Amino acid sequence: MTTFQLLEEGAFGDVRSWRLKENHIRFAHRSRSEPWPARKPVVARNEQIGRFVEALDFLEVWDWRSDYSPEECGYEVCDGMSWTFTAQIDGRECRAGGGNAYPSFADVKQASLDAQRYLLLVSAMHWIFQLEPFEISLALTH
Repeated sequence: MTTFQLLEEGAFGDVRSWRLKENHIRFAHRSRSEPWPARKPVVARNEQIGRFVEALDFLEVWDWRSDYSPEECGYEVCDGMSWTFTAQIDGRECRAGGGNAYPSFADVKQASLDAQRYLLLVSAMHWIFQLEPFEISLALTH
């Protein structure tokens, strides 16, 4: 079975979700001021899924932790964004997430306030599956 889900939840009610299930990617977005927009699922071809797995390998998501927090970096954040990424692909599993902290670009086991590695995951997903329009990650807005 090949599935993944990326979920971002903002402190003030914004939620974005991308989910691959049965070779279709579904995107949903909701905020306090906007209804869920209607979007057709995007067909994910096997070649695209293969390229996405290569990106996941490159980003070392299989080694990401499930609990990145800003306290590890000496900060306390009362708002911002939490995120989770789960994947089951080719017998491998990832359950990663954090609140205002991400896997460090230098070492995925270390927390960082810099979202570079996380944003590469979001960018790879959009680029490989040609998701339109490119939704700017909530991570960029805090």
